[in-house]
This record gives sequence, structure tokens and C-alpha cells, in this order.
Amino acid sequence: MIQEPSTRGDMPNIVNLAIKMNNTATAEACALCGAPLAMLAGPALFLADSWAPVCRDCGARYAPELARMLGLGGLYDCPDAIPF
Repeated sequence: MIQEPSTRGDMPNIVNLAIKMNNTATAEACALCGAPLAMLAGPALFLADSWAPVCRDCGARYAPELARMLGLGGLYDCPDAIPF
């Protein structure tokens, strides 16, 4: 669970992310920032409660441990087809 300061000042925004197995290669947009993504089949980062994908930058910001785990698999070798 990741907490970021709220813009309202009363409650933190919580972003729960998860690594999930994506079974289809598709073009998507990051659920957090809207950046375009070229999704590959295989492990990728998503919002924990849905199949909404999360880009590399948002993954590194909100869940750096999970982003590093995906990076260990060599998934960053092709910068035009980042899986999250």
C-alpha cells in the first residue's frame, strides 16, 4: 500500500499496485497518469483491484519494489514495449 499526500489535505491518497500475468499484448494507457503503453504478454504492473495497467514511471514512483522486481526479469530490454 502506497500513500501519497492528498491534494485535499485531509486524507492520503492510497494506490495499491500488484504484479499480474497479462495474457495479451495490447496498447493501453496508464491508469495513473494516462501515458500510452505497449503492453506485452507476461508479468506487468496493474492497479491491485483491477486490470488497469500502470506505466514504468508511475510504478517506480508508487511501488519501487515491484518495479524493480519486474526489471529483474529483463523486461526493460525493449524500451518501446515496456510491459507496465
